[in-house]
Amino acid sequence: MATSSALAQTVEPPLAVAQRCYGAGDFGCVVRTLSPNEAVADSAPLADRAERWRMLAFAAARLDRHDLAQHAFVHWLQLDPSHHLDRASTPPVVWQDYAAAWLQVRGGDLDLRPVVPDHPQLQAPVLTPRDWPKFAPPPRSNRDQARDFVFELGPVLTVPAATPVQAVRRMPDHLGVAVGLAVQPWQDWRLGAHLQATRWYADSHSRIRGEVTARVGWTLWQRQASRLELIGGAGAAFEPTAAAGSAAVLALGMRYHRQPPQQALGWAVQLADHVALGGDSGHLIALAVALVLQPASK
Repeated sequence: MATSSALAQTVEPPLAVAQRCYGAGDFGCVVRTLSPNEAVADSAPLADRAERWRMLAFAAARLDRHDLAQHAFVHWLQLDPSHHLDRASTPPVVWQDYAAAWLQVRGGDLDLRPVVPDHPQLQAPVLTPRDWPKFAPPPRSNRDQARDFVFELGPVLTVPAATPVQAVRRMPDHLGVAVGLAVQPWQDWRLGAHLQATRWYADSHSRIRGEVTARVGWTLWQRQASRLELIGGAGAAFEPTAAAGSAAVLALGMRYHRQPPQQALGWAVQLADHVALGGDSGHLIALAVALVLQPASK
């Protein structure tokens, strides 16, 4: 009886044996000592049970017995929710089993909803001319190098008189047609030619008067599609039905030109005094309304 009591006093507890084996680096001894004693461990004090499961988990992880290591870590975490390991000081082979066990025990408490941070409200960028792309101009084409021209055609009403004052008091009774062609070598100047033919009846005879003049126009006022010009010209007038035949002529007047944007066709109104020098000298007040073709404006 005394011998049995002495043997019971000399038997070392499994946890103490495992601690001695773990200190000596004999992890197999730790697993062999603690694995078969789960029933004994469950009846031990809480601190001893926690230390048993922790030591068994560490030893099994280092022996690559990951199922046993995760099983031990699950028991260790279930004993006390405050149990945790520091990742910086825990070997990676042990940490992977601890993390797997932690997810089994506490994974359901994780909030897996994505968190989208509130970003500050950004203002839309405002483009300035400095931000626009810059391209080299294309080479000039034949159209760019061509001279812009203005062609006009329309009816003309004329009043012949000895003086301009007499022409104002009379009604227009001469009907004809006028044709003009001009180019614009400078911004405010136009140069061209003007042809005008007028027919009327005098003393029961039909008379025809034609004029060919070189014209120059100077812009007095211009706004968008409207333009007011002072026109002048010099040339020759001829009347095949008159005895005098032909004479030199000077012209001076005003011209209003309206050209709608992006349109090649416009219109013009012109009022000018044509003065014949020699022959049947006199004044011819001409009012012309013309259709204008200006391809450059399109």
